[in-house]
Amino acid sequence: MNTETALRRVRLTLVDALVGRTADPGAPPAAQGLAARVGLTLLAFAATTIIWRAARALGILGTASLYFPATLLVTLFAGWEFGALMLAASGALIWTVAHAGFPPAALAVFAATGVLQLLLAGFVRALLREAWAAERRLQRIAEQRAREADSRELVLGEARHRLKNLMAIIEALAKFSGPRPGAAPSIDAFMHRFVGRLRALGAASDLVLKYGPGVLEAGAVVRAVLEPFLSESSPRFRFDGPELKLSEQFGGALAMAVHELATNALKYGALSVPHGSVSFQWTATPTDRGEQVVFLWKEDGGPAPQPPEKEGYGHRMIRSVAAREMAGEVRIDYRPEGVVCRIAYLRRPSPDSLSA
Repeated sequence: MNTETALRRVRLTLVDALVGRTADPGAPPAAQGLAARVGLTLLAFAATTIIWRAARALGILGTASLYFPATLLVTLFAGWEFGALMLAASGALIWTVAHAGFPPAALAVFAATGVLQLLLAGFVRALLREAWAAERRLQRIAEQRAREADSRELVLGEARHRLKNLMAIIEALAKFSGPRPGAAPSIDAFMHRFVGRLRALGAASDLVLKYGPGVLEAGAVVRAVLEPFLSESSPRFRFDGPELKLSEQFGGALAMAVHELATNALKYGALSVPHGSVSFQWTATPTDRGEQVVFLWKEDGGPAPQPPEKEGYGHRMIRSVAAREMAGEVRIDYRPEGVVCRIAYLRRPSPDSLSA
């Protein structure tokens, strides 16, 4: 709890005690700050009477009007019933002590002014009570949302932990279900591809739990997938682009495709030689129909790539990344300087951008 929240709670507690409200609206009258309101009324009456009598003893006349702000204070913080009692007691005292020094008209004006002030103060008190009640409701809502956010963070943290454990178990089962490493090179190659794709999928799924469905960020996805490759070839691996939100489905497919491209570059392409490099950039260009999103993978300085005689699962997976997106297109070019893969689709404008 921060200092501002603590001060707000103390202020609300003090105000509740004076205006007769508690956290439980159904609390009995005895618990509605009755003692505080009685004490305020007696204190205001006694203090005003002492000041009035002291002023009269010094020959200062006209100080009976001090009972007006005292009545206003009591009405605002104790209720119109206590304000009326304060007004009646002060009127009776003034009549008893000094009625002979005032003409009847002045006493009538005094009484009428006091009644009018009592009505106005009661009206203001009702408004303040509603304002204080609204603030307390907002305070409860804010505290409830804070508790819900904390609970949600705990649940998501547990889910991410369980996901990582599950991925580790699947990876271990796959490794120990086959022969020893080196005994069957084809199985070793399969296990390498399978584990890499599993980790890429796990990284994308972890981001979904971290940021929530539908709010995957392109840079976070790419960074999470390429982290194992960056540790070995970061000076030759460059990727950048604007902040771009991706759907959960497209973000997962993109993670698998980027991992496949990086694996092929490390085995056969630009990252397989010391002087090769890879750049991966993405852009979002506004058009009349929406945003034209383009992801561009470009290798340079590696062996001249050769188109595969028969496309395997990896290439089919890359080509299917944007299959479900509007105007989705994936093109892979085998240029002499290196592989170039272009993934493009049209993203519909968000409701926020339309309203703007």
